[in-house]
Amino acid sequence: MKISNKLSLCILIGLFILSLCLVLISNSGLKKISYISHNTISTMAQDDAKSTAKSVVLGFYTFSQALYKDFVKSGDSKEDAYESIVEYLRNVNLHNPTIRFFAINSKGDYIVHYQPEKVGKNYLSAKDDKNESYMQKFIDNAKDDTSFTEVSFFDDIAKKTRNIITFTKKDDNFDLIYGCTIDMNATLQHIEELSKETLDTIESSNILFIS
Repeated sequence: MKISNKLSLCILIGLFILSLCLVLISNSGLKKISYISHNTISTMAQDDAKSTAKSVVLGFYTFSQALYKDFVKSGDSKEDAYESIVEYLRNVNLHNPTIRFFAINSKGDYIVHYQPEKVGKNYLSAKDDKNESYMQKFIDNAKDDTSFTEVSFFDDIAKKTRNIITFTKKDDNFDLIYGCTIDMNATLQHIEELSKETLDTIESSNILFIS
């Protein structure tokens, strides 16, 4: 084989190896970017969930306080005000399967719930995946405007494990704690689907580059 042919062959082999290395580096780098993006999206989803839950609760809290003042001003009893507020809250429908409103008392009874079967029942003994009372966490975290409850637990009505972020706040006049739950299962599933689509696009692009 002529020296010129050998040189050409070496150059071609070198270029092939270089191209292959660039593809591998690109694939690895993009997967890292995808991983970082996935984590960023997850963090953003959790932050948005917390913001939404807090806004919903503070909205109902503010409305209930104003309603109570109107009842008192009209000469109605505290008991009448309580019954009217609870009746109103039980008719609330946020029309969103991932954003749910509820109300409990300090004993762990559900006063208002989007699953009617739970209303009037005590869930203080119900445990999350850490074998802790998630209801007690709702109660404890209702004492300030900065605490959120993030738990996974088995829902005995829906018959499935749920991963939720919840904000709770105590009423100033009654033994009522308002809460809003954001179901993160659907959100996390959507993030996984987006991540898979990104990786599929990366791999498809690299195959086209090689060919």
